[in-house]
Amino acid sequence: MKTTFNSSYDKVFKACISALDKLNMSVEYFNKNSGIIEASTKATFLSWGEDIKIHIIREGGRTVVKVKSDASAQLISWGKDSKNENDIIDALKKKLN
Repeated sequence: MKTTFNSSYDKVFKACISALDKLNMSVEYFNKNSGIIEASTKATFLSWGEDIKIHIIREGGRTVVKVKSDASAQLISWGKDSKNENDIIDALKKKLN
């Protein structure tokens, strides 16, 4: 999922870290210079957990955020991947607006 924000790169990066925390997703790795954030979710009754990759890109005066969620140990995500992606983007929109 890809979304563009009219906010600075630094503000979006910070908001991503904060949104993941608010959503109880664990930040496993981040590199502000490359715009990469990797996170994970805990296992639930629907899944064994998901691996989340966020790529933040400067694009002119705007900032693009790409979010990808993948089931970490199963073939079927039961819609959890899409829900994670939507939840992260929704949390970012709330923090940045």
